[in-house]
Amino acid sequence: METMKDYKVLVADDDKLSVDLAKLYLTNMWISNENIDVANNGNEAVTKATKNLFDVVIMDIRMSWKTGIEATQEIKDHHNGNSPTVIAYTASASDINKPEFKIMDGIMVKPISKVDFQKMILNALIAKTLDKKNLG
Repeated sequence: METMKDYKVLVADDDKLSVDLAKLYLTNMWISNENIDVANNGNEAVTKATKNLFDVVIMDIRMSWKTGIEATQEIKDHHNGNSPTVIAYTASASDINKPEFKIMDGIMVKPISKVDFQKMILNALIAKTLDKKNLG
């Protein structure tokens, strides 16, 4: 049985403060720091998420080299139906109703409270765990 510390999370964001805050919120959920990886741009996010199996990817939408939407599409295409849960992590609330956001499995708008952040991640992890049990 997986415990919180066993889940693997990728934080893809080019803003150090947002990355540090996400990591703090994740470690406060008992996710092991060793299981939290960081990508500093969209290309790096695709590379890491296609080489490693993450449970959740927290994806900034506006990053250099490749947008979060483009990176998410590549990650989902690569994993062919078994991709990590990808949650948008954006500072632009006005973008969330755009059609291209439908590819995301959830959306968090910065600034986000610790409780709301953790609820979103916990719900994603519960859904991922249930999917694994139903497939296994």
